[in-house]
Amino acid sequence: MANTSTRGILLTMLSAVTFGFAFTLGPMTYGEAGSNPVTLTFLRNFLSLPVLLAILWYQGISLQVSAKELWSLTILGGIGNAVTTLMLFIAFSLIDVGVATTIHFIYPVFVTIGCVLFYKERLGLQKFIALLIATAGIACFFLGVDMNWEALTLVRSAWILLILATASAVLWA
Repeated sequence: MANTSTRGILLTMLSAVTFGFAFTLGPMTYGEAGSNPVTLTFLRNFLSLPVLLAILWYQGISLQVSAKELWSLTILGGIGNAVTTLMLFIAFSLIDVGVATTIHFIYPVFVTIGCVLFYKERLGLQKFIALLIATAGIACFFLGVDMNWEALTLVRSAWILLILATASAVLWA
């Protein structure tokens, strides 16, 4: 059991590191490197397919799904992953990566709000205080945000960029 647990912990740590590198190194490929948010989102999702297929094959999991399941998977994959990642990568190209990532990772706040609104979960004092502290911490990042104004051709408002990063968090939630 300890061997399985240790392996799980190591794989989780490896996953966290590689996940973090994707958001750090990805925006470095923009511009002169010939990449953009759409290309990066496509390649990130497309290149993961062989790995995921190998895992499914190794574990003996069938790819057969019903039409209803296929529709649900398409919606979840399109909105829940592709659109979210695309919005985040667009935000990376226009505002500081650290700010966009921080805004994106407020998704637990949106999960909690969604649970209260849609599942009628009770929001206790402890959760409420945690939400206030998280929101206040995120607000601190807006003090001194370094905007890439030269990259703004279609978007003129900094609020739109912040909303884009926030929308990626909402869809991720």
